[in-house]
Amino acid sequence: MLVVRMKRYKFFSVLFIFLLGFSLFVPQTSAAEKSFTDYHQDNFGYEAVSNLLSQGIIQGYEDSSFKPNRPVNRIETAIIFKRALGLEATNGGSGFKDVPATSEFANVTAAVKEAGIFKGSSNGNFGPKDLLTREQMASVLVRAFDLKPISTVSVELNDLDQVSSAHANDVKILYQNQITNGKAEGLFDPKGLVTRAEFSVFSNRVLSGEVAPQPEPVPAPAPAPAPGTGSVPAPGGGGGSAPKPEPLTINSISLTTAAGKIEGIESNGIITFDISDVTNNEDIYSGSMSVSADSTLVVTNSMGEFGQELTKGSNNLSFVSMIKSLSSFGYNLNEMRQTRDSFDINGTLVNKNNSSNSKNITFRFLLK
Repeated sequence: MLVVRMKRYKFFSVLFIFLLGFSLFVPQTSAAEKSFTDYHQDNFGYEAVSNLLSQGIIQGYEDSSFKPNRPVNRIETAIIFKRALGLEATNGGSGFKDVPATSEFANVTAAVKEAGIFKGSSNGNFGPKDLLTREQMASVLVRAFDLKPISTVSVELNDLDQVSSAHANDVKILYQNQITNGKAEGLFDPKGLVTRAEFSVFSNRVLSGEVAPQPEPVPAPAPAPAPGTGSVPAPGGGGGSAPKPEPLTINSISLTTAAGKIEGIESNGIITFDISDVTNNEDIYSGSMSVSADSTLVVTNSMGEFGQELTKGSNNLSFVSMIKSLSSFGYNLNEMRQTRDSFDINGTLVNKNNSSNSKNITFRFLLK
C-alpha cells in the first residue's frame, strides 16, 4: 500500500532534479547525446540512472562522469532541500557555529534549520562535509515532506536496535510509507552511506510511483544432522556442537590529521574517509581501528602488500604510513585532486581464530 500523497511527488520531483545534478552549470545535453565515462550497462542501478537521464533529471559532472559510488554529504543535501522547497532564511547568519555568516552556504544552512529539516549536533555545529548516513537521510526526508507514521504497517527490519534513538521513529516511518523496505536479510543498514547510484535507484522508484520491492528472502538454514550421523555429536556423546565463531566486525575507525579527527564510515565493506580538508600527505598523522576479534589486516596498493596483526579492541593503523610515503612516489594529495575525486586502498581482514571468518574491505579516501 503506497501512501505517499500525490502532492509529495511534486516536491520529490524537484528534489531529485537538484540532488542528482550537482553540477548545474553543465550545459544542457539531450539524453541521446549524453553518456557517462565511468558508468556502464552492467553497473548497479544503470536502468534507473538511464531512466532519470532520459528525463533530463541528472546530468553528471563536467568531465562526463557520473561518480556512482560517491556519497552525498550534508551541505549538498541542504542545498537540495532549499531549492526543492523554495526555502529562504528569515534571520541573518547561518544558524550553526561551524558555518560562518560570510559563507556562501550561510543562507542555505539557516533556511534548512528554520524549516526544521536539519537540527545540527549538540555542540551547535552543522558539519557541512559530513557524509549522510541512511538513518540521517530517513530523518531529513521525513521532516522535509512531513511523512506520517502508519500504525497498520508493522516494521520488519532486523537491525532497528542499531538505529540511533534520534532517528528510530523516522526509519520506521520511512518503512511504513513503503519508501524503503530495507536491504537483504531484512536490514536497514542505518550507519551505511547513500551513494549517487543508490540514490538514483531510490529516486527513480519514487518518481515512477512504485513502492520499494521486497528484499529477497534469506535461504532457510540446512537442518542439523540426525544424532550420530553428522558433525553434531549424539546426545551423551560429549562435547556438543562447536561454539559459533564470534562475528568479525569493525567497531570504529578514524584518522588523526592536521584538520582534526576524521571518523571513517563503513558501508557494504567500503570505509570512507573525507580528507578533503587535508592539504598534504604529511598532515595525516595516524589511524586507529577497533575490531571485535584478534585478526590480521592485509592491505595492498601499487607499492605492494602490507600486513598488520590486530588484537581485539583498539589498534593503531600502521598502514597509514603508506599514505604519507605516496609523496615520495610523486603522489601528492593536492596534485591528485586535480585529476580524481578519491583513491582506494584494498584490504582483507581475517579472524585469527577462524580463517573462514574474513571480510574484504576498501579504504576510500575522498579528496574533494
